[in-house]
Amino acid sequence: MSSIFSTVRLSIYPINTISDEKDLLLYHNDNLAMQWIPNAHKVWNENDLIKKFSINSTLYSKKLGLYKVVLNQTNQTIGEIGLFPYPDNENYVEIGYIIHSLFWKSGLGTELVAGVIRYITINFQYTSIIAQLYSQNIASKKLCEKLGFDLLSKEKIANNQQKLIYLKDISKL
Repeated sequence: MSSIFSTVRLSIYPINTISDEKDLLLYHNDNLAMQWIPNAHKVWNENDLIKKFSINSTLYSKKLGLYKVVLNQTNQTIGEIGLFPYPDNENYVEIGYIIHSLFWKSGLGTELVAGVIRYITINFQYTSIIAQLYSQNIASKKLCEKLGFDLLSKEKIANNQQKLIYLKDISKL
């Protein structure tokens, strides 16, 4: 299967829940990585993955959905990147990602998001990219700001937490 895009250190591929199950479970059961994911299970299993990734059956035909992130040097799956239609504005696409905590603080998140920005700019007509994150997720907040996302809004959510919504205008890229 060919990648949808690559960066210097990463390649992004469609997910096959059956053949990728072991790799997917590794980062889904990484509590540090999953603390930033809303509605995440404490322990993931095969049925949870099948349910989560079932959205790909309708989104892949639109070049959207959840894709695995593979480290080129070792061919190891280290996380996922998601591209989703944004319900509030058809000109926007929402992104989200998970990277196993063993690979944090190495610039891979920045490389991944910069790569997906290029991919979206080349392959779609969207004018903006949305990223939503918990306000406590300082690393992702810094990443968004470093890559030119602007803080669009702050919203109170469950458990007395706050969600930040970032927007990157790509209409002139």
